[in-house]
Amino acid sequence: AYAGEIRGLRFPVDGSLPGQVMRERRAASLGSARGDASLAEALGATPIGPTLIVPLGAGEPVRGVLMVARAEGNPPFTAATGRMVQAFAEQAAVVLETGSPRTCTTWSSSGCSPPASRCPGRPG
Repeated sequence: AYAGEIRGLRFPVDGSLPGQVMRERRAASLGSARGDASLAEALGATPIGPTLIVPLGAGEPVRGVLMVARAEGNPPFTAATGRMVQAFAEQAAVVLETGSPRTCTTWSSSGCSPPASRCPGRPG
């Protein structure tokens, strides 16, 4: 219902809960987004309640965070839901990594070959 208001929000790595989740690679769950000053400021009057923030990736590098939220008045996320969202974020990070411009492998009918112009350390 509030996707337009929250889609694409950006937070600084320093001084925000999403940044802390990214740095520490540890999920955070809030009963209300208003429980964190950085979220409350970014959301303004948008009525966001329970919020779950998970690192986007399982190891190095963490590519960002995935934040899911419910409208105010809804129950908090369960631990089981948190684990499921974390597993999804880990898989999403794999997709982002394999689809990033740093990816060196291309597929064709003749097999797999690295395009020189996109591979680190190769002239192109």
